[in-house]
Amino acid sequence: MMKKKLRYIVVGGQTYKYIITARVVNKTAKLELKVFNDGSKTHALYVQFHTWDDHIVGYVLNSGVLLFNHRTGVKENYNLNHPARIRQWIEIAVQQGWDGTTNYYIEDGLEELEQLGFEVNWLRPAVG
Repeated sequence: MMKKKLRYIVVGGQTYKYIITARVVNKTAKLELKVFNDGSKTHALYVQFHTWDDHIVGYVLNSGVLLFNHRTGVKENYNLNHPARIRQWIEIAVQQGWDGTTNYYIEDGLEELEQLGFEVNWLRPAVG
């Protein structure tokens, strides 16, 4: 099994390390973005996504999916592996008060995406 390496991104002059993990739980996909300040592995930003799992495509936010954005009026390819998306999550957390010295949780990443104007209800797993 390959060891997952932390990737690096610079946002606002600050270097961050991040990793995306994915797993299937009860036939649904759970993705987690974990971001650390460059000098720390103890305090992180955690963004969690819970979607349906596709047997062919896999984790839809991890491979890319077209999401309609009500603010821009266009469909955007949303891929969590794209650095612009990682930058966006870091900027959101910093605006909400995260400074890298404490853990910060965004437990429903889909809800946050909805606040950004994206149509995400169809990504939510079926209940029951």
